[in-house]
Amino acid sequence: MQESLKDKEGTIETLERQLVQAGIKGKVMQADMEITKKKEQVKANMTKAALVNDAKLDKELADTQVMMNTTKGNVANNAALVNARANDMLQNYKNSLENSEESE
Repeated sequence: MQESLKDKEGTIETLERQLVQAGIKGKVMQADMEITKKKEQVKANMTKAALVNDAKLDKELADTQVMMNTTKGNVANNAALVNARANDMLQNYKNSLENSEESE
């Protein structure tokens, strides 16, 4: 009877240890799932942030290209005005020389 009682007590102790181990494993699995969930949330947030940044950069690039094209147009217009003014001054100078030669 005492031997049977010792066997049963040993079985109870073994089952208690197994129960504790199963609880620990369950908690580890739960923590692992939470970590995986957080990791996926961080990935999604980073992807979203990267897409937003790419869109901002694309807009800034487009705006810069528009500004560059506008500036090129302004430079071309100013160069044409300077050339026209230089040609007018040259023509006026030639006319002035011709007038001074005729008056002599």
